[in-house]
Amino acid sequence: MQPCKLTRAALLLSLLLCQGGCGDSIIFDCERKTVSTQASPDRRWEAEVLSVGCGATTPLAIQVQVRRVGFPSWLNRSQVVSVAETSEAPLISWTDSQTLEISWVPSARIFQKATSLDRVEILYPRWGTVEASAEAPSPSMEP
Repeated sequence: MQPCKLTRAALLLSLLLCQGGCGDSIIFDCERKTVSTQASPDRRWEAEVLSVGCGATTPLAIQVQVRRVGFPSWLNRSQVVSVAETSEAPLISWTDSQTLEISWVPSARIFQKATSLDRVEILYPRWGTVEASAEAPSPSMEP
């Protein structure tokens, strides 16, 4: 396997193994930082964009997770719906209470792209067609 493919494979494996929280993993010590969060219009769902760094040998990844609001955390683990190798956070926007749009930069290497979670439909419009939320900071994630 080529070194570049091996690094990407290691990144993907580490993200998939610690989707529920890298801090809980005894195998991987990944640093997770919240970039932005956005609640659905009815406040029943929350989308969170996180940067995930698992050390100098793996590239920075960005993941988007969705969770129901109002449930105890032990009952309500966030579900990772999209993961990409990139330094640019995606633009996220709720078009209504059950539709989340995630727009990745064209250069992002996307590893995971769920199309639904429970009653939430997840769409992936082309970069630049989703308006950034007033709550979300600038999408730039310089390492």
